[in-house]
Amino acid sequence: MNMRTDQEDVTEFAARLLQAISGALVEDGDDEALYRGVVDAAVAIMRSDCASMQMLYPERGAGGELRALAFHGFSEEAAQSWEWIGIDSDAVCAAVSRSGERVLTSDVEHFAVAAGTQALAIYLESGIRAVQTTPLFSRRGALLGMLSTHWRRPYEPPARDLQLLDILTRQAADLIELKRTQDALRQREHAVRDNEALLAGQAEALQAALDDAPLARSLGVLVRTAVAQLGSDTSAAFYLADQDGASLHHVVGMPDDYARAVDGFKIGPESLACGLATHRGSPVITPDVTKEPLWQPWLWLAERFDYRGCWSFPIRTSEGRHVGTFAVYSRHPRELTSRDAALVTVFTDSAAIIISRHTEAEERKRAEERLREEDRRKDEFLAILAHELRSPLAPIRTAAELLRRQTDGPSVRRLADVVVRQTGQMTRLIDDLLDVSRISRGTIQLHAALIDVRSVVTQAVEASQPEFQSADVELSVALPDKPIILYADRARLAQVIGNLLNNAAKFTERRGHVWLSVEREHEQVRIRVRDDGIGMAPEDTRRIFDMFVQVDSSLERTKGGLGVGLTLAQTLVELHSGRIEVRSGGSREGTEFTVYLPVMQGEAAPLAESVAASAQSNTRRRVLVVDDHLDSAETLAEFLVMNNHDVRVAHNGPEALRIVQEFAPEVVLLDIGLPGMNGYEVAERIRESPSGQQILLAAITGFGQPADRERTAQSGFDVHVVKPIDPDAIAQFVNAGRSS
Repeated sequence: MNMRTDQEDVTEFAARLLQAISGALVEDGDDEALYRGVVDAAVAIMRSDCASMQMLYPERGAGGELRALAFHGFSEEAAQSWEWIGIDSDAVCAAVSRSGERVLTSDVEHFAVAAGTQALAIYLESGIRAVQTTPLFSRRGALLGMLSTHWRRPYEPPARDLQLLDILTRQAADLIELKRTQDALRQREHAVRDNEALLAGQAEALQAALDDAPLARSLGVLVRTAVAQLGSDTSAAFYLADQDGASLHHVVGMPDDYARAVDGFKIGPESLACGLATHRGSPVITPDVTKEPLWQPWLWLAERFDYRGCWSFPIRTSEGRHVGTFAVYSRHPRELTSRDAALVTVFTDSAAIIISRHTEAEERKRAEERLREEDRRKDEFLAILAHELRSPLAPIRTAAELLRRQTDGPSVRRLADVVVRQTGQMTRLIDDLLDVSRISRGTIQLHAALIDVRSVVTQAVEASQPEFQSADVELSVALPDKPIILYADRARLAQVIGNLLNNAAKFTERRGHVWLSVEREHEQVRIRVRDDGIGMAPEDTRRIFDMFVQVDSSLERTKGGLGVGLTLAQTLVELHSGRIEVRSGGSREGTEFTVYLPVMQGEAAPLAESVAASAQSNTRRRVLVVDDHLDSAETLAEFLVMNNHDVRVAHNGPEALRIVQEFAPEVVLLDIGLPGMNGYEVAERIRESPSGQQILLAAITGFGQPADRERTAQSGFDVHVVKPIDPDAIAQFVNAGRSS
């Protein structure tokens, strides 16, 4: 299991890395700390042994040279040999700088790009076997440098790690570009009156974006900083293009009246100022609007809001899209100076980063909403599918049970046993399918009570006997003499043990052996399931609890299954504050699963099994079976008659209410999906009748989600039974009656 980022959104993970690097840059301006942070982050993301970061110096050499800014994991000798690399050399990073594309090789000895070069020799001398090099580009598409990771073993990073690396390289390139801009501004300190305020404003705006602040707040910081830098006689604003790129909309900067007046300003060649700058992708500078003929229709706006100069600068994202403009207004005519241009570049570049991040966040939110909607539809589909599959299984299982009990012929009984086993298997598959959905949404809930673990194990063993008989595998069970009391969900704990037993039977060859033991160890109970089956390799034990994972063997492929049983077992054990472990000596050496669960503190008396005890009384009950599925109703009724009960059958709600009045049943087994009047309404009407509170009312349905159980309880049902029903369990339930 990936403990690093499986439960994290990749963008948030990369954003935290950037935040730490950006914080170090803003606080102390330490370039080396920034580069070391990027390299260390690359090592963590890619799980590599070594990493390096290089910056391009285009003014050096014939076509430029790459200089190593930071190393991780290399020897001093190797670091020195790679300190400066010419673009025209045979080094891998030089080839990447020329192609502009990432190079990735899982084994340098088979790497065509490095074949026969000095670079390959250095790799091999340094013990490097796998290499990844990604170019760093500015938002304007200029090459900034390289970020490389190296492994001392053949290795191919998974796609999700490369995705994280792409985010890191994008964000790191942004920071490096901003750093270069900051450096350029520092070199012109005589032209920048308050560089500290500029850097602080820029950092504040970027930090607000990293904190997912509203777009107007992040860009508003840049507006405030721009006005402080350009002078008190200026104002500034940001405008964003709509999705189809047809018009501009004010985001922040100007008064509301002005924003309303220019909202929806068209983008195109006939436009003015911001609309034209966005269309062209280049600045539109108007030193004095009163002297520009195109401004004549809009001079009233300039006069009303007291400005004469208007500069409009397009904002370009790293993808090359012009997404809006940054506008500067001055009260007096004003030419654009080199200092002004440098400042504006800082603001437009920063805005491009902020807008890109905001757009990505919005797209991610929309994607998450779509995923939630798809997840909701999937859950609805699974619930309906489970209901439709369970409905025909109910009469099949009951009919098979009747055949097994009524027929003396061994052949018929054997066939009936097959039907019972296979319907049980189909029921488990349906339940696992629904539990997968619950796990993914984190909605599995426990209904815990004090239980004796021995009774749960016995229940799971009895349910698994058909599986062992079919597989011709012997099962040995060792239980303690004294009760071991847990606070646990009986059904879910039985599901865990049943999954482990069925898994052992599935992967143990005929005439093999499975051992189940229960022991108390201090304040916990140890439940161990061991087999002498096909076993598994060490790498399989590390991933066996992952969803949909199955051991790759010819035997397993013949056994089928969804590959979710062990995942469910692990999740349920952890919900009980326990843990599950697996061991195997290897192929054909068998497998051992061990479950550890906390034991109730102090003394606890053995638990009474009131329903089971009542079931032994064989009390004759008046029972009403209500189901519009004729086969389900008739087979269940016949089974109950065989168990000495007085039974009536109804196929719709009104008929059921009439029989309740005439027959006065003690127990009603009521299907939910009835035509016309559904089972919920029938149950409520029964509870409203004079004798309705004394009737034991069971919901028989193919729906088993928590919301379904909650609704049946609200409608007055005593229990919720999911199809296909276990005839013996129903017999015990009916025998117990209201005494349970």
